[in-house]
Amino acid sequence: MQWYLLVMAVSTLWQISQAPEAEAAIPQTHLERLPQQHPTRKAATGRQPPRELSCLSLGNLWMLYMAIFDCWQMQGRFPAFAWPEHLPAATRKRGPNKRPQKGKEATKRTRQRHSLARKQNGI
Repeated sequence: MQWYLLVMAVSTLWQISQAPEAEAAIPQTHLERLPQQHPTRKAATGRQPPRELSCLSLGNLWMLYMAIFDCWQMQGRFPAFAWPEHLPAATRKRGPNKRPQKGKEATKRTRQRHSLARKQNGI
């Protein structure tokens, strides 16, 4: 059982070490080719987009790709990523049309709205 766990740990590390190779192979966007008035260019922040797949999944898919297309060039590495200089301020996200309500008055208004809706719907 211990050997099995060791093999699983090593294979997991190997798959994670393949993720930087896969990320390097993904084509980058070229915002400079877009016209100045393009919405995507206006919305660009200059930061890299967040990962859509975990390092484990990306490494697993990359190894599968290399096995299918017979291009085994596995060089596992763990590059160090730079820490951000400034972290964005934490903001509380609220759903649309949701405002903070206060006390019993808010509860009373909510009940009145629900009862009016039931009367209008014939319930």
